[in-house]
Amino acid sequence: MDLIQSQQLLARLFTDAAFREQLIENPTSVSKRYQMDSADVRWLQQFAGDEGKRFAWTLIRKRLGVVASLLPQTQRVMGKRFGKSFHEFAADRDTHGINRHLTDAVDFARWLMDRQLAEMPNWLPMLIRYELTWLEAQNAQGFFFKMIPYRHDMDALVKASNAEQITYQGRPNLIIWWRWSARSEPHERVIFPRYWPG
Repeated sequence: MDLIQSQQLLARLFTDAAFREQLIENPTSVSKRYQMDSADVRWLQQFAGDEGKRFAWTLIRKRLGVVASLLPQTQRVMGKRFGKSFHEFAADRDTHGINRHLTDAVDFARWLMDRQLAEMPNWLPMLIRYELTWLEAQNAQGFFFKMIPYRHDMDALVKASNAEQITYQGRPNLIIWWRWSARSEPHERVIFPRYWPG
């Protein structure tokens, strides 16, 4: 096994839980696919079940910390479920792109939006969409504009200081996000229209 192949296999081992399981449970299939000798496969199998698994878990924990800081309101409402969901999401996905952690948070928020989040508040998807839109504005490579109406006061929900205040209520509002170019800063504005269509 040459150096390039070793690096590729280790990178996959750290970022792909299904590949790690296959290597542990069925090393022969990996050996055939990558034309590895038995000594290399045995070493990789042992590594995958021990140090490799721990290192992969450490990488996901580090990613989780950064993503939680970029989706603070979603994390606050979901609590421990946020970390469990992220581990499920990250098990076979590596970070990518120039702003890899920002892209990771965007991808995770979109992934959450596609899930049935049982036992969570029914307004959680709206909160995720709110934080996702801000991240998309930050990650935009050029002009960005989005406007979303909310049935209740999203701004108050986001600024709630303790768990008892985390409720989606109050008057309707309209939130606008914009960014003129990749070099400019993203902006957000909350508007409370005097008249609201029924």
